[in-house]
Amino acid sequence: MAQTAAKLVLEPIFEADFEDNAYGYRPRRGAGDAIGEVHRLLCPGFTDVVDADLSKYFDTIPHDDLLESVARRVVDRHVLHLIRLWLKVPVEERDGDGTRRMSGGRDSGTGTPQGCVVSPLLSNIYMNRFLKHWRLTGRDDVFRARVISYADDFVILGRGHAAEALAWTRSVMARLGLTLNEAKTSVKDARQESFDFLGYTFGPHRFRKDGHWYLGASPSKKSVQRLKTKVGDLLVPGNHGTWPVVRLQLNRLLVITQGVQTCVRTATSVRGRTSWTCFRP
Repeated sequence: MAQTAAKLVLEPIFEADFEDNAYGYRPRRGAGDAIGEVHRLLCPGFTDVVDADLSKYFDTIPHDDLLESVARRVVDRHVLHLIRLWLKVPVEERDGDGTRRMSGGRDSGTGTPQGCVVSPLLSNIYMNRFLKHWRLTGRDDVFRARVISYADDFVILGRGHAAEALAWTRSVMARLGLTLNEAKTSVKDARQESFDFLGYTFGPHRFRKDGHWYLGASPSKKSVQRLKTKVGDLLVPGNHGTWPVVRLQLNRLLVITQGVQTCVRTATSVRGRTSWTCFRP
């Protein structure tokens, strides 16, 4: 309850400071908005992509640097002390084989406890340092690129200079105490290669009606499989719930999925119908 109260007070304060290209865990913004913005940038030619992945972002955020970011907007020492205490909360987790594992605690100097109400806000505050530094140093113009961020997931879309943007990002993240997962981070040409972001696959798509190639977005294979699994779990013969109850659960699941797809279609319908032959692999 204390964390919820703190979030209600702190969130409007930091919302005024967050960059416009951050979409995760923010009021009136969501994954669909980020997906739509990625597609809007791809269509006019921002096709040189840095498909980035941060290694254990939530577990590696430095406490001292994070609190320094919070203190720039909050001067109440009691609130700062509470946040420090919340960052030190020990968390018990279990691995896939059921092995118990403890993380965090009094001696920990990094990480935001996942599952805590304020953790998404705190993670956004720290990620904002990177996004703000990108803007203040004029990287949009230097690299002819844009960043789209959703919590710890982000992509850089540009017109050339993707390798330079990646090198710069790697250096800045290191100064922030964060690291890129090199095995999952890559540079791609979206006209030739696909990349996944927030459950969608972007890149070359074939128009079924006449076989034309176009630059588009569609649910990723993993997202489709997750949806099939969830639907299958609801419709198994062993589900003894009444049909009205099962139907309500199924509709809720499909409405959430349809909501994201509708947002993407709305954002890209005008360009999408005229871009089937814009970029041929």
